[in-house]
Amino acid sequence: MIFDLGGVLVHHNPDPLKPDFVARHSASEETLRNFYLLGHHEHEKNLISSEEFYGRAVAEAGYAHDYARFREDYCQAFDFQLNREMYDFLQGLRRKRGGEIEFWLLSNINEIHYEFINSRWPGVFSVFLRVFLSFKMGCRKPDAEIYERILREGRKSPYQCAFVDDLEINGEHPRRIGMFFHRFENIEKFKMWLPQIGIAID
Repeated sequence: MIFDLGGVLVHHNPDPLKPDFVARHSASEETLRNFYLLGHHEHEKNLISSEEFYGRAVAEAGYAHDYARFREDYCQAFDFQLNREMYDFLQGLRRKRGGEIEFWLLSNINEIHYEFINSRWPGVFSVFLRVFLSFKMGCRKPDAEIYERILREGRKSPYQCAFVDDLEINGEHPRRIGMFFHRFENIEKFKMWLPQIGIAID
């Protein structure tokens, strides 16, 4: 089973433009929205480093503080919170069915957010046998390349895999190539879906 991180295992604010974060910049809110919600894809693919992303935030968005403060602000703006109920459920499911099911993680994430989450909740990634991160792979969902690569590296057929993500667009290619797909909304619906693909939870 392949799981997304944000929106599944970790709750986050999809719109980081909270007033205190906006106040750290001199650019217009429209410019900030384009920069942080559209222009971050290169950072998630590691086409630009975190330092270069910070430099762009200064030059293009008018961010007014140093790099260390930027890393802190950029994480706080997304208000990451561990989905403890989901995390505990997956830990229990792994213990029950770990010999039968491999748990993988596939996340669009940049290095700054990854390091924050990993330090905030040490061991959070240990539930997964394999961890695939966009900034380490140089590609991101929903690009077909990232799904094809994890299947090759994990030596799995798509018909052997189920994918869980909170965004419907990220399930389009997995469905097309034969994966089961569940759009995650809450843990109750997720638990109801598991028996439909042959995974008993009791």
